[in-house]
Amino acid sequence: MQRLSRSWRVVPVLAMQVLFCFGVGLGQTSRDRPLASNVIFPQRDAWVIHGHNRVELRNISADVLIDGQMARTSLEIDLYNPGPARLEAEVILPVPSQAVVSSFTFDGASAEPTARLLPREEARRIYERIVAQVRDPAILEFVGYSLVRSCVFPVEPHKGQRVRLIYEQLLTRDGARIEYLLPRSESLDCRARWQIRVRIRSTEPISTVYSPSHEIDVIRTSREIEVRVTEQGEKEPGPFYLTYLPERGELAGSVVAYPDPQSGGGYFLFLLGLPTSRASDRASQAKREITVVLDRSGSMKGAKIRQAREAALQIIQGLAPGETFNLITYNEAVDAFADHPLPINPGNLAGIERYLGQMTAQGGTNIYEALVEVLHQPTTPDRLPLVIFLTDGAPTVGQTGERAIRELVTLGNPYHRRIFTIGVGTNVNAPLLDALANTSRGSPSYIEEQEDLPGKISRIVRRMQGPVFSDVNVDFPGMRTVSARIHDCFP
Repeated sequence: MQRLSRSWRVVPVLAMQVLFCFGVGLGQTSRDRPLASNVIFPQRDAWVIHGHNRVELRNISADVLIDGQMARTSLEIDLYNPGPARLEAEVILPVPSQAVVSSFTFDGASAEPTARLLPREEARRIYERIVAQVRDPAILEFVGYSLVRSCVFPVEPHKGQRVRLIYEQLLTRDGARIEYLLPRSESLDCRARWQIRVRIRSTEPISTVYSPSHEIDVIRTSREIEVRVTEQGEKEPGPFYLTYLPERGELAGSVVAYPDPQSGGGYFLFLLGLPTSRASDRASQAKREITVVLDRSGSMKGAKIRQAREAALQIIQGLAPGETFNLITYNEAVDAFADHPLPINPGNLAGIERYLGQMTAQGGTNIYEALVEVLHQPTTPDRLPLVIFLTDGAPTVGQTGERAIRELVTLGNPYHRRIFTIGVGTNVNAPLLDALANTSRGSPSYIEEQEDLPGKISRIVRRMQGPVFSDVNVDFPGMRTVSARIHDCFP
């Protein structure tokens, strides 16, 4: 294939929903429905909720097709009923938050099976219900994921049952790197064997495929790349991560349409490729003003506060000449390094390093006043004002009402700062952080406590080079105008 002189980055420009029915089927709400007698949680085990007879979870096969940036994950779950009576079961499956369920079936189904995708907050309530009944707190490691809950299905005595579930998602692209994640448990006592196969198709040549989590075999053919987790790799616990690097080629743009015959509408995704910026482009690129807001409450003690210091210093030291910064820390009180953003120079960098070295973790969490401080600081003229807001908990001091905190960002953001929220661990208020980010045209991110905090934050900051598009308007000829807020599109 001919190599092109310029390389392009794929940027998700627009995903507009038009009369789209979410999920495979909707019946009684999953929140109200009692748990089935057997709950199948493929990442952990199968549990008896009512009665004494257990369905065995024997094997899970994951077949993933990645085409461009769209991933289609097909799971086949093999069950067995060793007892003399028919048992009822349901599947509870954590999935990435941006996934869409496209199919759920099981052997011998007499009616159309249903499955529902639950958002993170409702998923958390389901996790807590299961923990209360089966006494397995390891399930809470999946807090932060969305959840698929199936309808109840039968498993006949002394027979097997195969359940099939398919979901789709748009993968993120970090520079040239595209990443795929399959949620699995970190626990060593997961009973079922996982077999994982991934096929990658791309309009660009692919230079490298690797997994930082599991041992894999890579087989290249003329049309696609096939990846299989090795037999040794199958014994390793934890989420399966796969990363591949396309060689830089040219992509003008594409539209992917998903009609929904039942509703008469559907939705579409428009992907636009942008050329890699040249030196002359970077010279005229908008300079940034970055304010880092760090939680220093008591729950941040130990490794988290040390990593937060390291990450903040890394962000500030990585700013370009002409860009400005500030640092705000908070527990029940709020402290600012300066009363306005400062330029990058040796004196200011030395000062911020001393300031961070004196920061300790203690006290409560006053999110409201921290936001007041950052939103009302004057901005640097001709700079793009961005905020990195990090917390590991929910508000506990001062104004703790969600409505008041959301309204502060909606109505009290005079300089139009974009807030990029980062939640660390499982005790954060994810809906609140999502709302703060989305309202201000930023984006939320979540980091598990065992993850490398500085490394994850540096990847987030790399995408904050300024929006490719902002204040986007969409016109549908022949349709009535529908008011919609469309976020800035960052690389």
